Amino acid sequence: MFFYIDKCILILYNHNMRIFLFVINGLGVGSLPDYSKYDSEYECTAEQVKCIQKATILKKMGLFKCCLQEDNTPALGHFLRGRMLTTKTNFECGFKEILGNVVFDDDNSIAENLIDTLKKHNVDVVCFSSNSDCTEADKICESDREIAYLLSEFKSEKDSVLIAEFNDFAKFALSGNKDKMEDAILFVNDFLASVIGELKYDDVLIASGNFGVNPSKIGITREYNPIFVCSKLLGTSQSLKTIQGNNCIAMSVVELLKIYPNSNSFVGSKLRQKIDNYGVLLKNEIIASRFEKHTDFKIGEEKQKTVKTSKKRFVKDKKN
Repeated sequence: MFFYIDKCILILYNHNMRIFLFVINGLGVGSLPDYSKYDSEYECTAEQVKCIQKATILKKMGLFKCCLQEDNTPALGHFLRGRMLTTKTNFECGFKEILGNVVFDDDNSIAENLIDTLKKHNVDVVCFSSNSDCTEADKICESDREIAYLLSEFKSEKDSVLIAEFNDFAKFALSGNKDKMEDAILFVNDFLASVIGELKYDDVLIASGNFGVNPSKIGITREYNPIFVCSKLLGTSQSLKTIQGNNCIAMSVVELLKIYPNSNSFVGSKLRQKIDNYGVLLKNEIIASRFEKHTDFKIGEEKQKTVKTSKKRFVKDKKN
């Protein structure tokens, strides 16, 4: 249904929210103060692993801004850094902390699992991982390509959260295979581009790193993790914040879905207000044009062709 108001097209529609929650293992943006527990030298995976320079979408999302590089170019959405794990946590892994026991409700001291909490509130949830040690996934995939294929096939008529742990980059780094490392990070980069090109107005992409890697010494490094939040309602941003504990990601997910309002969420009041009013949008709103300007995708036929091409590639790779 369309209404014309002062040459602007007012769109009324009812679309369920989709939240894409992706974690890229091995993608660190600088050593934490306690790095000596893991390594005696300063490490920044994003800067020291040269193939990451080719990851154009990650760069546009603010990856090197998270490394504190001087860059006046607006990022594609909001970008943050995660600092350490949550105080007094038993978790050693950021992915487990995101999905682990979190006190979401400020009025209730009971710790809850993110996936269980979402399902309890009638949200469709899927979780895929290419990390064989992951215990939270619905399916352990052979590779990041299989994850991409499964995500591209997912359909839901309700609010949904699509969770993925991409582990190939870290896996190949920890085996010293730099060529496959490059293939892995560039594949994830291209998949992020496809997802961004498909985002609707009330969809949100949250992508994060986890630990860092040092392929020269073949080991894990303790680093800040980048956190990116992309939405057509956000526009672009030059802000950088550092948050304490990766459970802020889980708390932001439940706030976006209006399950629990939470003071530890990094969802800003402006985004919250826009999401509350998502049913009435101006097609030529300036934030939409800014969003498209900083990606290689457009709303409409051109974007759809790109997404279809990517999807066929995932199907082909799956068969092989």
